[in-house]
Amino acid sequence: MRALEEWRHEPAVGPLWLGVQVYRHTKKRPSYNQPIGRSDFDNIVKSVMDAMNKVVYNDDRQIVGFLESGSWWAPTPADERIEIVVASPDERH
Repeated sequence: MRALEEWRHEPAVGPLWLGVQVYRHTKKRPSYNQPIGRSDFDNIVKSVMDAMNKVVYNDDRQIVGFLESGSWWAPTPADERIEIVVASPDERH
């Protein structure tokens, strides 16, 4: 529901690119600047895409590719977040 609160536009039309950066806290810090693994990353991305249906775009089938995406370590639980970028093919460069 947060997408509804933040997005104040009509759903986008046409093909789109999606970038998802997930920052998660774990007790054991991985090596510096290393991804924390796939650990359900694909499920998080699917959930993000589903949540944005009819809000940011009309249907997640509009996503034709991915921008830089990954799952990274957050130093504290308060630093956990998901950063999302949606771009048209012209904007992705």
